[in-house]
Amino acid sequence: MDGFTKLVAMILSFGSSYNPTPARLKSENLQNSLNQAKTIVADVNSAYSANKNAIAARKAAFISLSKLFTRVVNAFTITDADANLKANVKSVAAKMHSSSKKSSASEADNGNSPDTGQSHSSAQTGYINKVGHLRRIIALMQTEPSYQPAETDLTIASLTTFADELEQLNLTVIETENKLASVRDQRDDIFNNKITGLKTIGQEVKRYVKSAYGTDSSEAQNILPIKLS
Repeated sequence: MDGFTKLVAMILSFGSSYNPTPARLKSENLQNSLNQAKTIVADVNSAYSANKNAIAARKAAFISLSKLFTRVVNAFTITDADANLKANVKSVAAKMHSSSKKSSASEADNGNSPDTGQSHSSAQTGYINKVGHLRRIIALMQTEPSYQPAETDLTIASLTTFADELEQLNLTVIETENKLASVRDQRDDIFNNKITGLKTIGQEVKRYVKSAYGTDSSEAQNILPIKLS
């Protein structure tokens, strides 16, 4: 966008002598295109920050889940539940620990690998699975009347509320990711559209300047070196 900004500033300095016929090349419309580009860049930056904040909030909330599962399992093992039910709870908890390892690896990829979208998808799946495991454990423990922990955060009600909160945090990440993808697409169209993109318009401006002022003119010599990519 820096190149197009320089281009518009240079065109405005030409004054009334710059008078192309196509409306899109007129000074006021070039300024409007530049303003539109500035707005979409600001929107992308805002959406990016919102997504990063949502990811950080989710990570902070989920980080305690592994230890919570361990406490829940330990609390359930001392109930009057039969051996099969206790084994089922332990089995689901083991799957949660496996999901934690996978999502942690995916998060590491997100920080060090090219943005292919695959590692984002893997991490997302890991978080969704964790909430699913928590809800399955809650469903199993609800069938056992003797599960009545004194610790508030281990009660069925607290665990259900926590699962709801985690699910909402994950939903917020998904929503902000979709918003970021949408505004990035809009930005790319504004900059790179083959008909209306800033690069295309900029090249047309250069051709008009060469035609109107001459290739050897000072106007052309000032405009032509400006890079638009």
